[in-house]
Amino acid sequence: MRGKPWDATQILPWPDIKAVWETYWDTNKPVLLEKSPPNLIRVDDILDHFHPVKFVVMVRNPYAHAEGLIRRNEMKLRRAANFSMMCLRTQMANVRKLDDALVLTYESLVEDPVKACQQLAAFIPHLDDMDPAANFEVHSIDGTLERPITDFNAKKIASLDADTIAAMNEVFVQHEQTFEDWGYTLMVPDSA
Repeated sequence: MRGKPWDATQILPWPDIKAVWETYWDTNKPVLLEKSPPNLIRVDDILDHFHPVKFVVMVRNPYAHAEGLIRRNEMKLRRAANFSMMCLRTQMANVRKLDDALVLTYESLVEDPVKACQQLAAFIPHLDDMDPAANFEVHSIDGTLERPITDFNAKKIASLDADTIAAMNEVFVQHEQTFEDWGYTLMVPDSA
């Protein structure tokens, strides 16, 4: 799975993958989690090989998403913008195809963690003991540390200069419907 994680044409040995995952999962638990981002392009395979299965479909503001790809993965700007759009388009396709999915945005989670946790618990009742105010070890723009659910969009977007936003917009403007579908808007770069 790690060789070409974002190649949707790659045929994966799902029975072998499932066997490996089961060595790491505590199968006595009522909920088993797999959260590798490339799996957003493998929904059909997951549906074919895992039962029962539920999906939490989540996306993030594409400017903040692309900023993280550039900073953490050293992705080139246009590639990061295109990758962010691919994720938004693919997740919208997943939403439209999946019967059993909860759709959240990063923004809905960080703006109202209590409501997001209530939605998750309604969707997967075994998660009814989540503490939305708890601290978690996270790897973020500030490094690895413990903190509660925290909104980093403003900080990430503020780190983008006007030229970077304009360059991202050259990609994003081609996908205005995708932006609209997710409730995002194109940014106007500061000219100052």
